[in-house]
Amino acid sequence: MGSIFSAKKVEEVIEGAEGSRWRRPPAVAINNDLNDIVFSWSMEDILNEDLYKNQAISTLPYARVTGFEECKPYGKNFYEVNVDFWINRSSKRGKEPYKMLPRDVLILTDSVPEIVSDLQRMGRICAFASVTKISDDESEGDVYFKVVTGKTMGDINWKQRELFAISLGVNLTTNIRIWTALHWSRNWNVLKEVLCTDSSGEEECSLCTVQSDEFCKENLTGKLLNDLNESQAEAILTCLHKIRCQHKPVLELIWGPPGTGKTKATAIMLLNLLRMKCRTVICAPTNVAVIEIASRVVHLMRGDPLPQYNIYRRDELGKRKSLLEFLRERFLYIVKPLDGCLSTLWTQLCVSYVPKHIAYEIKKLLGHLESFSDLLSGKNLLFFSERLGEAFSCRSKDKCLSEPLPRPLSELYKKRFKCLTALKSVRHSLSGLGIPSFKVEDLEVADICLHNLVERITECTAPTTGWKYCISSAITFLSDALPQYNSHLIDELGKRKSLLECLRERFLYIVKPLERCLSTLCTQFCVSYDPKHIIDEITELLGHLESFSDLLSRTNFSQRLELAFSCQLKDKCLSEALTGPLSALYLKRSECLAALKSVRDSLNRLEIPSFKSVDEIKEFCFQSASLIFCTVSQTFKLHSLDKKLPQLLVIDEAAQMKECESVIPLQLLGLRHAILIGDERQLPAFVKSDVSKETCFGRSLFERLSSLGKLKHPLNVQYRMHPSISCFPNQTFYDGQIRDGPNVKHESYSKQYLPGLMFGSFSFINVSDGREELGVDGSSKRNPVEADVAAQILSNLYKGTSKLIILSLDSGEPKNSAGGSTVWEELLCDAIDRRCFFNADDDEGLAKTILEAKKKYNLLDDLLTSNNRLFRDAKWKVIFCENFRRSFRKLTSRRTRSSVMNLLRKLSSGWRPKWRDVDLICKRSSQIVKQFKAENLYILCTVDVEKESEYTQILKIWDVLPLEDTAKTMECLDAIYMRFSDEYVSRCKEKLFEGYVQYHL
Repeated sequence: MGSIFSAKKVEEVIEGAEGSRWRRPPAVAINNDLNDIVFSWSMEDILNEDLYKNQAISTLPYARVTGFEECKPYGKNFYEVNVDFWINRSSKRGKEPYKMLPRDVLILTDSVPEIVSDLQRMGRICAFASVTKISDDESEGDVYFKVVTGKTMGDINWKQRELFAISLGVNLTTNIRIWTALHWSRNWNVLKEVLCTDSSGEEECSLCTVQSDEFCKENLTGKLLNDLNESQAEAILTCLHKIRCQHKPVLELIWGPPGTGKTKATAIMLLNLLRMKCRTVICAPTNVAVIEIASRVVHLMRGDPLPQYNIYRRDELGKRKSLLEFLRERFLYIVKPLDGCLSTLWTQLCVSYVPKHIAYEIKKLLGHLESFSDLLSGKNLLFFSERLGEAFSCRSKDKCLSEPLPRPLSELYKKRFKCLTALKSVRHSLSGLGIPSFKVEDLEVADICLHNLVERITECTAPTTGWKYCISSAITFLSDALPQYNSHLIDELGKRKSLLECLRERFLYIVKPLERCLSTLCTQFCVSYDPKHIIDEITELLGHLESFSDLLSRTNFSQRLELAFSCQLKDKCLSEALTGPLSALYLKRSECLAALKSVRDSLNRLEIPSFKSVDEIKEFCFQSASLIFCTVSQTFKLHSLDKKLPQLLVIDEAAQMKECESVIPLQLLGLRHAILIGDERQLPAFVKSDVSKETCFGRSLFERLSSLGKLKHPLNVQYRMHPSISCFPNQTFYDGQIRDGPNVKHESYSKQYLPGLMFGSFSFINVSDGREELGVDGSSKRNPVEADVAAQILSNLYKGTSKLIILSLDSGEPKNSAGGSTVWEELLCDAIDRRCFFNADDDEGLAKTILEAKKKYNLLDDLLTSNNRLFRDAKWKVIFCENFRRSFRKLTSRRTRSSVMNLLRKLSSGWRPKWRDVDLICKRSSQIVKQFKAENLYILCTVDVEKESEYTQILKIWDVLPLEDTAKTMECLDAIYMRFSDEYVSRCKEKLFEGYVQYHL
């Protein structure tokens, strides 16, 4: 068995570690100590005023208690609880509905409080509780579980008072595991290196004489070495070289900034550890990280398809095929369904996703495949059959061949890699389409998930479905198939089946479970027992069965079919009378029977164990695995292992994990070495408590060792970001240490999907018209105008490409390491300096989007500035007085607001009514006040004069009000303009018209 995958999302994955046959660490007393400490805190001790700042406690999941009884046999303060159903299970948008788990923290109270302070009222019953067990047979609307509380609650008469259980969304499982591990003293091999602060730990072991060059040749050759850059290869080789030491513990750090191929390098290192049979535990803080690294390893384990020649090297008649015959046959076998898949993708899916460029890529791929097929079927290859394998075994980067290939082989070699390049390009383009997947589980890791392994091994070893039963059924069928025809000759509709139909159906019915069992035997048992010849026998058997299936399904046997199945293997007289397809079928049947019996005998000698329970199967899986994948918290259960202990610990995303949490896997028994992989300059572990933040509770072990000067193996080439994007983080966070890979420097990386400088490779688009507000849940902020602008940009981009990634950054303001300004401020200054800063309303389409968003969200008052796009480019400069802004904000009708804004836009453009007099003349100042009607209101404005380099007329908006209030405003304006000179008022009165449009002077 190669590897086992375990993640928190499938909690049952390694729960077998708690079975009765496994030795468990003595942690019960310690766990109870932590419960006692947590429950001893008062509400004042734990009150965090920001924890539920914008969220009422009543919005948390809660349920009414229908039953509450003390469990006296289990100890003090243990209770059995029944609740009717949970309210607010899905109160948070984007979150999964609440599901109770063991160690969830609840509040038991006699009413549902609105805010935190309600819990502190005198006379209120309030107690913390931790869930210890949940009933497996929960009926709908009724939940049963057990809890332990922080204080005695048995004196309360629950029949007279209601009781509610409120979930705080906190689970103590990980904290209890950390607490327990901190009190252990199980394995100090690596912990001594962790606590070492001098440079002595960096020195190589003087007793180890293995040279790095020899180690490189032994472990990293061919494709794996070619797929790594210099920094990646050096980091992996150094780590693999040092962990071979048996004299002193080793702790290594691999530093991988974003896009530097950290996961890829880690997967290649793990594949080499698998080949070295180094028992390794691989963990990460999150399920996502575990799945990602496990998927990469599985992908590498699949390897190249060329070794299939060993499986299909014989034809239907049992004769050995040449390599050329095999390649021609397998190529056609693979390409035909590929053509069908590409056709289906294009007609059913690609048209829906509108990827215009993919049609060309698919057409180009099909052309290369057709050319490759022509070259492969050419007669010239017959003269170079001895060197044909070189054109298929050598890699694309193996340019130095022992001898130059002949022209036909050279052309085949070049076309082969053109096909590979085109296939990868189409695969990349199709994967970027977001074509829906119709399976829930990730296919990359499904094969190594423990619960799937248990199911397959259970099927493989069960008396009625196991390998013995399947092989026996296959032998019975091939030895004497005709009697089975008599018992299965009638189908479901009552119609009589032909002998050929019955044979085909029965063969598939028998062979499918047999193939599953043989596959399980190869991957889970044979590798553990290391009988290489059995794997070869099983591989050969599978080849015979496939050939027999092809003969049986593709050939129409008109007559004498029963002779091919009735004659015995030693009945040579009868078998010699068979000719053509019947003879081939008979011979292949004989080969299948011989191979089946050989495999049966070999497996019987292997003494494959039989299992009495699921726990025994899980124990077998763990003991036989070389790589074990799980989250950091789940490594707690691996402390139950007492055989074949792990030698190496690899922690991915180590900088996102609390230092105290790393103590759980670092104390695994048998552990001698550890490799931490991460980047301390990315996001750290999430910590809510301000007190914990001040004490560096969220700091990772990786960060602490880095701050102490621990040697790190850097990965210094990034392959993800365009240079204009990587520039800022590289200079700000990594002091310019990261180089850009050749792929991001290629011109294809600079492709622009929208016209204009605003939409280049990197842009800071400022939406100054947005306004932050609380979201629907009352806890998070949103900016609806900014969201609409982003949606419009994405909509425009989607018309040019289907490859879109949408990221939403958190609202925090991380300080730069140098102190002072925030990172966001530095990012803004950098964008301005590099001329990558743009205002959204500079684009006509986005300006229209902003205006529509303002109307939709009733935010038109934000547009009342002269610098707004709505008025910035108008013929008249518009100044809004504060009285107008106040009156506009008081307008409740969206229709009235829109009418006012539309009229203001027309006035700023120079429009004036030709046949209607709108001038009102002040009595004393003789200033002209213009009055324009919008719905049932009137806008009062004047033409003023502003002096910059010269005097210029401007439009000043004073107020919007009902007609009966205009007289009072006119008196105020008359008093204002009495203070101005006659020359000033005269300049305001000057007019210049061109048609209906008035221009300023």
